Amino acid sequence: MTSLAVNYNWTPELIAQDKALKEKYGPSAHIIPAKTYEIPTHLTNKLEKTPQNDTVEFSTKEDDSKPVKENKKGGNWGKAIASTFLTGLGQLCDGRTKDGLVDMATDVGLYATAGGLSMVFMNAFAKATQTGAKLGLGGKAAYIGAALAGIGLLANKIHTIVDAYKGGK
Repeated sequence: MTSLAVNYNWTPELIAQDKALKEKYGPSAHIIPAKTYEIPTHLTNKLEKTPQNDTVEFSTKEDDSKPVKENKKGGNWGKAIASTFLTGLGQLCDGRTKDGLVDMATDVGLYATAGGLSMVFMNAFAKATQTGAKLGLGGKAAYIGAALAGIGLLANKIHTIVDAYKGGK
């Protein structure tokens, strides 16, 4: 289907006519000037003529005049289960790509942090046990950091499962 831009001089009469058409036919109604181009025959919308021999195109869908909901998508158990296996997959299945990718990146970052700090802790612990010394401050900090990253992983996983179930509401 070809669409053409129409250069209209929006006079007060034309603005009033456009407002009246939108009130009569719904927000999707618009004027197609009679001498601009031919009306395609494969349109699914309804067409009517105005007294000025212009054509008015408007949608025949029932829900066209109803206000659009902010979030048409909704979660369900299937999306929550998907987020259980791969963090953020439920959001991706729901069409919320940005949310899903942010949750995946958060998960990867926390795994890397927890893994790196665990290796630092294990290295410090091994040195401390070999020398018979106490665990140093760096080893303790690595242990606490790895534990906090693990708690963050659990919180992120729970968040993505609940968010996928509720559909981002």
